[in-house]
Amino acid sequence: MNRFQLSTRSILLLLVVVLAAWFVIQVWSVLLLLAVSMMLAAAMLPAVGWLAAHRVRRGLAVLIVTVLLLGVMSLIGFVLVPAFIRQAQALIARLPEIRASLTQFLIQHHQTSLARRLENFDIGTVIQPTAIANTGGFLLNVIYSTVTVLALTVYFLLDAHRAESFLFYVLPDDYHAHLRQLIFELRRTVGGYIRGQLITSIMITVYTLIVLEVLGIPNPLAFAVLAGIGDMVPMVGGVIAAAPACIFALTISFPIAVIVSVLLTLYQEFETRFLVPRVYGSTLQLPSVVVFVALLMGAEVAGIIGALLAVPFVAALRGMIEYFHDVRNGRVPPLRPVEGGSSEDDRAPEPEVPAGGPPDAPWSPTPVGGRPGREAVLAAAARTFPAEEPAAVMDVLDRYGAAPRDRERDRVQLAILALSRGSLDRLITYTERACHDYRDVLYWAEYLPGTGHRPGDGAG
Repeated sequence: MNRFQLSTRSILLLLVVVLAAWFVIQVWSVLLLLAVSMMLAAAMLPAVGWLAAHRVRRGLAVLIVTVLLLGVMSLIGFVLVPAFIRQAQALIARLPEIRASLTQFLIQHHQTSLARRLENFDIGTVIQPTAIANTGGFLLNVIYSTVTVLALTVYFLLDAHRAESFLFYVLPDDYHAHLRQLIFELRRTVGGYIRGQLITSIMITVYTLIVLEVLGIPNPLAFAVLAGIGDMVPMVGGVIAAAPACIFALTISFPIAVIVSVLLTLYQEFETRFLVPRVYGSTLQLPSVVVFVALLMGAEVAGIIGALLAVPFVAALRGMIEYFHDVRNGRVPPLRPVEGGSSEDDRAPEPEVPAGGPPDAPWSPTPVGGRPGREAVLAAAARTFPAEEPAAVMDVLDRYGAAPRDRERDRVQLAILALSRGSLDRLITYTERACHDYRDVLYWAEYLPGTGHRPGDGAG
């Protein structure tokens, strides 16, 4: 008779897993706020990096970007709130007329019972003290969550490089190349999600503005902006986008309100079933059906926030699975980091470089009679990005040189720094291009600087 036994180690491991699951359940709402804050910080990080690259201290850069974000939110509030107050006053003034019109419409269509109920309906029976209290509690919770997300976003922006440096510190050296690639994949995923969201929000804003303007709805810009904001909220965004415009269209006439409702509902169906899967599918490289299913599953697990995070989470998961699949199949072999320069064992042989560099070049990547070294790259990185953490700049640069096929690591990295001209976005762009074909980067940096060619405008 076989006896089932568990070792002490297995029991402890099972206990740790149970405790971890219990802890995650207890702090689930906090983890969701952290995830939203990290995504917002990733979206704002390029702006902070651009300011830091232009010799603005990082703390001041974060302050400027945060103030701009708050300014945009305040401007939207100034556009929306007065318009909604005016429309609400007009709607309240027309309520008796709207009720009489609807009652007459129902009587003409032989719905006398429903018409009688509408005529005797009292709005006071709907607005109860408990409902007001619940609404107030909900609004306070929204305000608390918003302030928490903004505060966490500021902390993430200030300490982004420290957090990355800590990850490199705690992980063994053999995993640094993998970590750099995964961080890049996560940033690409969030960037793709933000671009997709901007595309869909702009499209519904323009569409709503055109529809309301053509139908003569007052304050069409305010309703269009609200539609664009509501579109950012998955699942219920369609209701947020369409409901206010449909309700206030009653101040014009009931048929106009019906037309607005139909047109906006048709667009929501078009966006949900056609536009969103294809936009996110192209920016995040996900199949349309995966995007649709991810939205449904995220909403089921964590509601609105779950739907908001589902698509970038699935895209990041896909990127990590593909990367480790490439590692397992030998297409991206793990390498030891190179310190103090590159050895012939780690890289392919380098071709000779003409002494003094190419003609008319504004910089010389190679000392006369020798090759550039790691010290030259570090010094150039410090000169080009004086306001950035050196470790963060080198983390980006070292994406080139991690694969055996990457030749002339130091020379190419110096070329990347020269082309970046102090821009983190350019640094990432040219590092990616060098990983694709390093000869392009060398050609742009060493042989085209005097021709007026701006490779940063067409690199890809």
